[in-house]
Amino acid sequence: MNLEKDIQQRATYWATAKVFDEQTNAEIANLLELQDESELTDRFYRDLEFGTGGLRGIIGAGTSRMNVYNIRKATTAFAQQLKESNPNKPLKIGITYDSRNFSKEFAQTVAEVMAANQITTLITKELRPVPMLSFLVRKYDCQGGVCITASHNPPNYNGYKVYWNTGGQITPPYDQALIEKYRRISGYEDLPTMDYQDGLASGLIKELGDELDNAYFERLDQLSLKKEGREDFKIAFTPLHGTAGIPVKTALNRFGFKDVHIVPEQEKPDGNFPTVRFPNPEEPDALKLAVELGDKIKADLVLGTDPDCDRVGIVYRDGD
Repeated sequence: MNLEKDIQQRATYWATAKVFDEQTNAEIANLLELQDESELTDRFYRDLEFGTGGLRGIIGAGTSRMNVYNIRKATTAFAQQLKESNPNKPLKIGITYDSRNFSKEFAQTVAEVMAANQITTLITKELRPVPMLSFLVRKYDCQGGVCITASHNPPNYNGYKVYWNTGGQITPPYDQALIEKYRRISGYEDLPTMDYQDGLASGLIKELGDELDNAYFERLDQLSLKKEGREDFKIAFTPLHGTAGIPVKTALNRFGFKDVHIVPEQEKPDGNFPTVRFPNPEEPDALKLAVELGDKIKADLVLGTDPDCDRVGIVYRDGD
């Protein structure tokens, strides 16, 4: 095997260091044993890059992959930034996650690191869309938020979106300061973390359920211009295996749209997105089943959302 020296060293570290779990050690040790130069190079040629919006990458073990260890690294940097930007102030953040593989595990990892940094975390009990994270941050006066999602990327990806106290994604100058803090963290041994159950018992981790949902939909009710005369307006909707199935249908019903039909093959959350190449509702191919359902039921409108529900595709009936 003819690996570059630094890649060989990184891979050996991930295959042997006790800071990583046994499955991670074994995954990289197996690649070393197989002398899989291409895969080892792809996993260790760089650190996973922290951009202005957060992290995004292929799920797996390695410095360039999405895994709990890089989540800990990113969250440690975010905790440092929150403390620096809010000196001598009790801190809170909100966390939601989508239907992608490992999203819940990654979200709980964020909560564990924040709790270890004495930052109170409000995390949803189940997957919830990005708009509900924005609402959560503002309603509960949080200083920031995290959504675990890779938006409309392929199934083997996941990501980490960072939000600020506005409920929107982090903005300058805080984003660049956070990126610098992330880059300065070189190892994984000294990253603080607290067991999730211990965090719940201490009150540093709090799970949100119906109280968040009820407050969110009550606020949505106030934004509806009218609710009459919409009963016969027919909508075909697909959440593309993501977070939006229940929230979007609930919102539409409360706005007076009662005749809403969800694409059955795409209704349940599924991180493998088995019915589409990419869960991006801006791509006509992703809305194929929804349009077919719309034609079948003679819908007036077809809607599709991406996995974290911050992107919508719309098809409307024009004549026949």
